[in-house]
Amino acid sequence: ISVPIAIVLHVFSGAIITIVFGRDFSGASSVLSTMAWCIIPLFMSSLTEFILISINRQQDVAKTWALTFVVNVPLNFLLIRSYGAPGAAMAVLASFVLLTLFQCFILAVHLKIPDFFRMLTRLLPSLGMVLLFLYWFKWSGWYYQVVGAASAIGFFIAVHFMIATISLNEIRSFAKKMHSHGS
Repeated sequence: ISVPIAIVLHVFSGAIITIVFGRDFSGASSVLSTMAWCIIPLFMSSLTEFILISINRQQDVAKTWALTFVVNVPLNFLLIRSYGAPGAAMAVLASFVLLTLFQCFILAVHLKIPDFFRMLTRLLPSLGMVLLFLYWFKWSGWYYQVVGAASAIGFFIAVHFMIATISLNEIRSFAKKMHSHGS
């Protein structure tokens, strides 16, 4: 659900900013457009945090947030100087992606899930294609932006069905590991 939300916010960032704050703030649309993509790693991070906390790994959650902070501060320092507010948005996005990767790594190591990263990497081609769709349609008129957003969402879903992002057997294996770990 996070990908369609991110796509809609990205495509309509200019309109959202104009409607909510007026034309004087139209420059903020690039910040919203970048920040929209933070939704995806935050959705994934909330899931991994829930699992880590449920298996009594609260310290690992705290450590990943501390490490993210250590990465975020220098990134903000560097990117804000060069790009201003859009640089701050890029730093936040990069930090949230790293947070999610840190948490997924800890989860995969702790639960001994060798295929966890393989499952995650299957998401990347479809997400890359979504970004290409959005880049292509971003510079067109409203009609093309709507068509582009709908096409990107449809393409994302279709690719996931075609490449079977996560098979039923993988879900069962993960559930079994979670159940055996909790016993």
